[in-house]
Amino acid sequence: MTPEEPPPPTPLPAPSWPQRLRAAPVSTFLFACCIVVFVIAERSGSTKDVATLLRFGADSRDLVWKGEWWRLFTAMFLHIGVVHLVWNLWAGFSWTAPFERAMGPLRFAAIYLLSGLAGSALSIIGHDAVSAGASGALFGVMGGVLVIQRLVLGSWAALWKDPGQRRNLLMLVVWLAIGPFVGFDSFAHGGGMLAGAALTWAMLPLRAAKLVPAVLGLLLLIGASLHPIPGLHDEWIRRSELGSLLTKRDWPQVLERTASLATQPDPELAFYRAQALVFSGRVDEAVVLLPQLSGERVQTIRLRALVLYTAGQDARALDEAERGLALDPNDAYLRSLRVSAWVLTGDVEKADAEVERLLKLTPDAPDAIAMHGETLAATHRLEDALAVVTTLSAKAPERAATPRVRFLISLGRLDEAREALRAGPFDDAERAILTCWLEAVRGDFEAAALACDAVDVGHVEWARELKAAVAAGQEDCETARTLLAMPPARRSSRFGDALLGLCALREGDLGEAERRADASLAPYAKSVDGLMLRLAIAQVNGDDAAALTSLRGLEHEAAYSLLWPLLPEQAKQALPRE
Repeated sequence: MTPEEPPPPTPLPAPSWPQRLRAAPVSTFLFACCIVVFVIAERSGSTKDVATLLRFGADSRDLVWKGEWWRLFTAMFLHIGVVHLVWNLWAGFSWTAPFERAMGPLRFAAIYLLSGLAGSALSIIGHDAVSAGASGALFGVMGGVLVIQRLVLGSWAALWKDPGQRRNLLMLVVWLAIGPFVGFDSFAHGGGMLAGAALTWAMLPLRAAKLVPAVLGLLLLIGASLHPIPGLHDEWIRRSELGSLLTKRDWPQVLERTASLATQPDPELAFYRAQALVFSGRVDEAVVLLPQLSGERVQTIRLRALVLYTAGQDARALDEAERGLALDPNDAYLRSLRVSAWVLTGDVEKADAEVERLLKLTPDAPDAIAMHGETLAATHRLEDALAVVTTLSAKAPERAATPRVRFLISLGRLDEAREALRAGPFDDAERAILTCWLEAVRGDFEAAALACDAVDVGHVEWARELKAAVAAGQEDCETARTLLAMPPARRSSRFGDALLGLCALREGDLGEAERRADASLAPYAKSVDGLMLRLAIAQVNGDDAAALTSLRGLEHEAAYSLLWPLLPEQAKQALPRE
């Protein structure tokens, strides 16, 4: 008789997900943070959109090196799309939960977070890309698991012989190898894995002799990621220096540093050189660079549109603006450029409709309100324009101050303009240029010249044309011509053409005056400056009736324009000031 065999043991049920989550509280908390950040970011925009990612803390070399070091930490809680989030959390939990139980909550949290920082740091050092995700921290956990398994099995050779661990090792190697080809951040993965392995080695058991070098190495890696490394990041350093020169509007230096484009095409350098050429008045050379300004980034499209607009190719500039707005419908610069192009071509209805759309999108944005005022003024609705900028003064006085003074001058309310000039929030250059404008409209060209002498024509909008008008008012048309030919001489302006036409008329060159009048009135036949030149030409020809008829309704604006003091006396009598 054989003894009775005991019954087989009843298998324990697999732990439920609530039980798993309670057994790994730190993992659960960290992954919950990832979900919360993802939901908030998605409600704000799209986590597949670079602007949204940057707003919520993604890694970016440019921004980290400009002082936003906290991105090394925040990037590990942000994910790019729902697939990225679900994959990281679902696959990651199978690694983090057992690792947390093995290491304990505090050591696990330290390894996870420090591995994430190391991954972000190596990502910054290794490549120039916007990146986000918990992968660096998760690879740190994987590196830690391998170290534990190596300690359990006794050697790396034993680890390799174990089928399960060999499979894990091969998976990690393949994952790191294919990363660059499929869009994964292998720098973050590799940095996280090395940090996790080193920290786990130092903490099992926890000994200062091992922990100190591991932490110091990690700190060195993070410190190295906070600034560009000479020799390794020379291209970024060069680009950063060019960007700084652009901000300072040091066009000669930008042009000097991008001169190599003549022999070696480089889209990056072309981007900087084209801007410098536009603002140096060398628009034709900027147009030649357009084939190198390829790509569908909104920033590049903006530049292409600017080059074309400045070259007077309004139709092509509008096409580029449409392309950019298809990518970012709220891009204020492209909308502003589109409005300017439509105003210049006389398509007032389209310009008005565009401004209305912008105001609906951003009803309280100072730039949108200011653009509305500028559009109204450009289409001779000065009272409405003044009302708009007066309203804007309550929200953004610094944005409304300059156009308010200009509109008051154009309306002939010179005393109010002088008072606003005294009270407004102007910097020295703005105050000088507006004082120059006011005195020139009054006809006091000596006072105007004194104010204008303080203004750099290369750094202040419309300063060049104003100085040219003052020179012409002092009977110096040669200086006026020189000024109008100086940078930033971009597209031909109606005012500049009309001013040069008046100078030609003074010198008896009627043909040149006629040509300038045509240029000033094309394609927008309601240019006050061009119509005033036409009036002066008509009077020389003995017939000013037609010119006066075309100015009907715009007499008051014409009488307080910069050109009025420069008109022949007979023309001034035809357009008397009130």
